[in-house]
Amino acid sequence: MPTCHVPIRAIYPILIAANVLSLGISSGPLSAFLAPTAWVTLIALSYGVQSRLVEDSSGRDRLSFGIGQSVYFDERRIGSEGDADTLPDRPEENPNVNPESYYQATRDRSPLVTRLDWQINDRWSSGAEWLYDDHRDRTEHSSVDVRYRHPEGHVVNLGYRWEIEGFDPGVLPGDDGYRDYNREEWDLSFAWKASTNIDLIGRYLHDQTNDRSLEQMAGVQWNDCCYGLQLVWREWVDDNDNARIEDDFNDRGLFLRFVFRGLGGVGQEADSYFEQTIPGYRPTAL
Repeated sequence: MPTCHVPIRAIYPILIAANVLSLGISSGPLSAFLAPTAWVTLIALSYGVQSRLVEDSSGRDRLSFGIGQSVYFDERRIGSEGDADTLPDRPEENPNVNPESYYQATRDRSPLVTRLDWQINDRWSSGAEWLYDDHRDRTEHSSVDVRYRHPEGHVVNLGYRWEIEGFDPGVLPGDDGYRDYNREEWDLSFAWKASTNIDLIGRYLHDQTNDRSLEQMAGVQWNDCCYGLQLVWREWVDDNDNARIEDDFNDRGLFLRFVFRGLGGVGQEADSYFEQTIPGYRPTAL
C-alpha cells in the first residue's frame, strides 16, 4: 500500500498522506445488499483513494477523506434465502417482491462509499458518510456525527442518519421486516465521569420519520476497591423486527448488576452494550 508524506508548514505542522487500494476476490456476507445470512464468493475489483492530513508532531490524523467502490465481474446469484442457484423474481413478473431485491442481486457495482473525518481540535471531532448509487443517481444512505472526548473520559455523541426505503432487499414487502418508508433518525448519547468512582450514562434515539422515541436510557455505574454496581433504566420500541409501526409498543425495564471484585457478580453484564450505543465510552471493568 504506497504512502507518500509531504510536509506542509503554512498554518499547521501537517503531512499529507494518500493511499490507493485495490482488492481481488471477496468472500463474506453481503449484508448491505442481500439477506444477512447470505454468503457468496465472487470476483470483484475494489478501488478507492484516501487522503489524510497528519500532524507531524503527534502523528494524529487531522483530516481524512476517502472514496471507494467495488466492481463485480460475477453475477451474484443469491436469492432472499441465500440460495446461490436462484435470483429474486423480477418486479414486473412478481408484484409481491421487493423491487430492490433483483437490482441488488444483479448490479455490476456497489454504491460509491464516501467518508470524511475531521479532528477539529483535541476534544471535538466530526464525521460524515455517504453511499451513492451512481447507476440510478440516488443516495442510498447518509450520516453525519459530532463527537466530544475529554481527557478525563467524558464522552458526548450527536448523530444523524438517513436510509432509503427498503434498504434491505432481502426482505419482501409482505414480510414483517419490510420497511416502506425512508428512515431518518437522530441519536444523542453521553457518558460523564462524575468522579473517579461514578460514571453517568444516557442515550436518546429519535425516529424523525415517525416522530417518536426509539430508545431512552439513563444509568449509573459505581466502582469501589471491593465491589461495583450498574443501574440502568431503559425504554424502547419493541417491534419484533416489524418495520410497520401500527403494532409497535413501548417496553421498559430497570436493570441492576452487582459485582464483588474477584468473585463474580449478579445480573447481566452490560459493558458491551454501553460501548456499542455510546461510541467512545470505555466503562471501568467491574
